[in-house]
Amino acid sequence: PGASLASQDKQTEGRDEAAFSAQTAAGVLTYMRNMFVDELPSEAWHVIVGAVKNRPTAMCSVALQHTGGTVRSTEAGIFRCRDFEFSVVIGSMWTENQTDMRNKCMKWADELWQKLLEFGTGTYPADVDNFRRSDRIESELELAFGKNLKRLRQLKKIIDPESILKGTYALNS
Repeated sequence: PGASLASQDKQTEGRDEAAFSAQTAAGVLTYMRNMFVDELPSEAWHVIVGAVKNRPTAMCSVALQHTGGTVRSTEAGIFRCRDFEFSVVIGSMWTENQTDMRNKCMKWADELWQKLLEFGTGTYPADVDNFRRSDRIESELELAFGKNLKRLRQLKKIIDPESILKGTYALNS
């Protein structure tokens, strides 16, 4: 927390191009966010449509994936989000390999994600990013794992007491 943008850029330098381009065609960089929602009231639609109208590039998009039904039928596993009807996928894409354009696109996706929080029931654990959003790590972990976060942390202490296995976010707190 409190690190300057320049130092954050330095921390993620070298990872960015690979991370941003892994899912798309050569030369296209991406930053994805995801929010699970059970319902999309008119207020949520206004938020989504407003964001799409003000997207930083024509490639930025919002996709709705219908996920209800069988997804809701099991409580097995650590993944907490079984109670959603739609996965709102926020795809921020650009071709200019410049910090300015990257920041605009990431800001657009993050702001839309923040606005959808009031309608959300969860997010993918892969959407939690301690490198870019360390100030919100605990709330994003809670959104991703819910009541299972405590159990996941207990398992981590048992399986990896020396904290050798590290991911993008710490489970040792």
